[in-house]
Order: sequence, then C-alpha cells, then structure tokens
Amino acid sequence: MRALADRRRTRIGLSRRRFGFGGYCLAWIVFSLIATLAQWGFERAALPDAHDWQALAVSFGGCLLIVAGLYQWSPLKDVLLAAIAGAMLFVQRHGGFRRDAKGSIALGARHGAYCIGCWGP
Repeated sequence: MRALADRRRTRIGLSRRRFGFGGYCLAWIVFSLIATLAQWGFERAALPDAHDWQALAVSFGGCLLIVAGLYQWSPLKDVLLAAIAGAMLFVQRHGGFRRDAKGSIALGARHGAYCIGCWGP
C-alpha cells in the first residue's frame, strides 16, 4: 500500500515538473513569436530602394549591437543571473513547487522570463 502511495506521489511530482517545463517553453515561444513578428514588420517596412534599406539595416544592426553590449555590462543582467543561478533555488525563492497545473505553468513561465532576460538579448 505504501509503495502505491509513493508511486502516485512520484507521478504527481513528475506531472507538476512537466507543467513547469511547459511554462518555461511557453515563455521562450512567446519571445520567439514577438521577435519573428518584429522581423516581419521590418521586412514589410522595407524602403523602396534596396541601397537605402541596406544602409538602414547596417545602422540599425550597429545600434542594436551597441545596446546589447551595454546590457551585458549592466547591473540588470547581474540581478537576473543571480535570480536564476540554480533552478531549485529559484523555485524556493518563488514559493516552491505548486500543486496545481496553473501554478506550475506560471512558475515555469516566470523562470523562462528571467532566462530570456539573461540570455535572450
């Protein structure tokens, strides 16, 4: 009887972790969709002259590289890295594992958002 109860708790724990992983993936999917839509918007706003578009793309790319470089040295990145240093520590800091699917997905999405802040840009 005890072995059956232990097996059931293990299945529930795995289920919660799967929901958490699903929330993590959901955060990255949303980030990817936003980046894709932004890229499509830039393509649709293309200037009529190909030479003008190329010059704009080089300038924009250079500015984006500078902003990304500054972000790498910013205190914000250090804060985000400290927050996700260990997955278990992150879970403990944010209230522990959730019993319900919605809470597990939210926790996974929050962890994914922190990771996007560290590694996305």
